[in-house]
Amino acid sequence: QLAVTGVEALNATQVKVSFNKAVAKTSAETAANYTFNTLDGIATTADSVKLAADEKSVVVTLSNPASKRYQVKVANVASKAVATETVSYDEVVTFAADTTAPTILGTEQVSSSQVKVKFSEPVQGGTITAKYADGSNVIGLTLNAISTATDEYTLDLSNAFVDFDKEIVVT
Repeated sequence: QLAVTGVEALNATQVKVSFNKAVAKTSAETAANYTFNTLDGIATTADSVKLAADEKSVVVTLSNPASKRYQVKVANVASKAVATETVSYDEVVTFAADTTAPTILGTEQVSSSQVKVKFSEPVQGGTITAKYADGSNVIGLTLNAISTATDEYTLDLSNAFVDFDKEIVVT
């Protein structure tokens, strides 16, 4: 019988769901098959789901940070071996508040005016500032999400006024 063997928060907006058997990709990556009903925390929903290479776990990216207790339901996820075998999971799970800030895993120059920044977890876009190492402002820099999970962004410098050969610090 296909079963959920674990549900754990990886960070504020990602939850790993583990199964005892390999699961079918299409049903496993259907966000509607995962519900997170708050009991005393922030309301959140499954935005996207990615099946791991082992095919026995998924990472669910949530619409809002998860913290405190949730009634977690997993349904309609099918076994890879037997399509008619589906999981039924309905348990209260407590998620500790994530107090670890995301980190930058790396950067990649995409073009002469764009740099891709990869974060350790999904982050929300927002106001960014760019300054030269001496503290003066870089004007015209824009930030664009390039991934649905929002763990990758591009910094677009095409409209920025950038001095040649000066280090830029982005926060």
